[in-house]
Amino acid sequence: MAIIKPYINVPFYSQRNSHMWQEMGFPDKETAAYWEERTCGVACIKMILEAATQKSADNMYNLTQDLYQREAFLPKVGWIHQKLADYGIEKGLKGFRKNIKTSSEIIELLQDGYLIIVSIGVGFEDNKKSGHLILVHGAVTENNQCTHLIVHHPSCRENYEYVDRKIPINLFTEHFSGNIIALKKD
Repeated sequence: MAIIKPYINVPFYSQRNSHMWQEMGFPDKETAAYWEERTCGVACIKMILEAATQKSADNMYNLTQDLYQREAFLPKVGWIHQKLADYGIEKGLKGFRKNIKTSSEIIELLQDGYLIIVSIGVGFEDNKKSGHLILVHGAVTENNQCTHLIVHHPSCRENYEYVDRKIPINLFTEHFSGNIIALKKD
């Protein structure tokens, strides 16, 4: 068994904003509650920025506002993946948005030093393959075959928040849309 992790320490950020709204920089609990179901993309970007730069990124509220003003989030659409990738690049990272076909491409990106935001169905439990963003930051392989991906899964529901969770590759594939945002230190 081998573990592939481009970064040793990848911080985890929740999207349970209304529980810690002051610490996350939100002006009030109502604003935090509004964004609570919508900040998966912000949490993932914050995790990548801090892992790649080894510096504290802005708080969740300021990041949310900055990304919203850049139209990286559209209320009836959700997160615009290209704009999230562009934001990471603007902050000094190397990266891109892409649609991939196989999990082996994720392994190649991890081996090349990328952290990967992926679009999945929430919690790996329903039949959806999109609607939620999580961070893949590692993989487990046996005999050169990926058996699990290591993910940080932010959520507004405590029972769906996964930190360093090893997701079996077949379960991941069932719920993965193919859309990724890959970012790394330039």
